[in-house]
Amino acid sequence: MAPIVASLVGMLAFVSAAMAQTGTYGFTNPSYYPNQCKTGQVSVFWAGGPAANTATLFSNVIAGGTNASALTFFAITRYLKDVTSNVPLTQVSNAGALIGLQWPTTVSILNATDAQIIQQLSDDCNAVFQYTQKAPKYIYLPIDTPQSAYNTVKSQGYIPVGYNLDSGDYMYASSNNAAACQTGILQNYITAFTQLPNGTSTYVAVNSDLWPCSAQTAPFIFATIRSYNYTAVNIATCLGDTSPYRTCEFCSGTGSAPAASSASSSGTKAATATAGPTAASPAAAPPAAATSGAAKPGAAPRSSSISVGGSLSALAGVALAALAL
Repeated sequence: MAPIVASLVGMLAFVSAAMAQTGTYGFTNPSYYPNQCKTGQVSVFWAGGPAANTATLFSNVIAGGTNASALTFFAITRYLKDVTSNVPLTQVSNAGALIGLQWPTTVSILNATDAQIIQQLSDDCNAVFQYTQKAPKYIYLPIDTPQSAYNTVKSQGYIPVGYNLDSGDYMYASSNNAAACQTGILQNYITAFTQLPNGTSTYVAVNSDLWPCSAQTAPFIFATIRSYNYTAVNIATCLGDTSPYRTCEFCSGTGSAPAASSASSSGTKAATATAGPTAASPAAAPPAAATSGAAKPGAAPRSSSISVGGSLSALAGVALAALAL
């Protein structure tokens, strides 16, 4: 019994040390970028689009038995002048998927002034509203967003999100091997889910809707989620938010920013508009290095190490419960 207790005490010490870092601003800090749902929930979101593959992905997921309300898409609005992008966005929105914003690939958030950020957010909100009749509140920012810019975004009523499970789909962006792609993506989910007993942790998973492989694998992702006794939910439900959109009045720049949801208590940033993504566009191109920390074009660079953070609270619960025995 003594070795078990010692091991559990060591686990609690690790968890406590990790969770004590909540005061430091950064993408991996859930106090700023929420990345955990209620225990037993998984929120899967897609970023980098919308694109032609968005429609295929959506159809595949629905055919696989997943409700549209469990889906979240973060839109880069510079693509929305292309019918192959705006039509899929309208489709998934009308069906009940949650629509958020993604900061644009063409505007650097590192150098933007407060006024430029606010104007960009207003333009992007209006662009999404044009095709969905919804004013997004959730936003996906670059991993290197400065805290000052983050605070400006938050002041406009936006909620930033992070993730603690990386699908790794960008590693297969240029692959023609569908089987290898599907196996690789699903294995990243399985690896995360098997860290703890089925259904006892919580995850926010990042994926892209740019690539054919992602679209073909999507229904199997949700099947895997169910097989490990998890429930798939959109990002707002994950964070306990029953009002996942803002008012359209604020979208056009009039009125005051609505209060941020209790889902997050800190600050954020947003997106732009021109032509749809193609195989040659910056957002569709694979990263220079297909490693866990490689930058995904138009999105926050991913780090597989983040997945451990998503299980810290669950690990603490398991350890405490065991010590109580």
